[in-house]
Amino acid sequence: MGTVMSNSLTKNLKSAFTSSSAPDFSKVDPQLAQQLQGFANPTTLMNKPLIEKTMAELPKEVQPLFTQMIDTIRDALGSTLSTVFFTGALVLCAALLLAFFLKELPLRTSNQSHKVEAPAEQAEELVVQA
Repeated sequence: MGTVMSNSLTKNLKSAFTSSSAPDFSKVDPQLAQQLQGFANPTTLMNKPLIEKTMAELPKEVQPLFTQMIDTIRDALGSTLSTVFFTGALVLCAALLLAFFLKELPLRTSNQSHKVEAPAEQAEELVVQA
């Protein structure tokens, strides 16, 4: 499932940031744009204090751009998680369907081990050889 998530997240982020509604970083200072690109990592979306601190440090004209970028990443992550859960459900259904076609093997009816007794001739040969 990790592979599905990784591939899907990469595809969703690329499409989100290349769409016409993507945040436009061309009007932002390159150093500031580089700092904001650190938030492209989905794990930073869970760090609420870091997001609030960064938002407070940004100039007023860049704050809407930052908010739009965070929302775009969250949408891509949400779409990715939907894909992962859908894929997991498909795998689960396939496994359940295959389980119905497994051959049923009877279980043991007692806890005693079955001792295989050698025929009398083989027992005599064993005694003679010893």
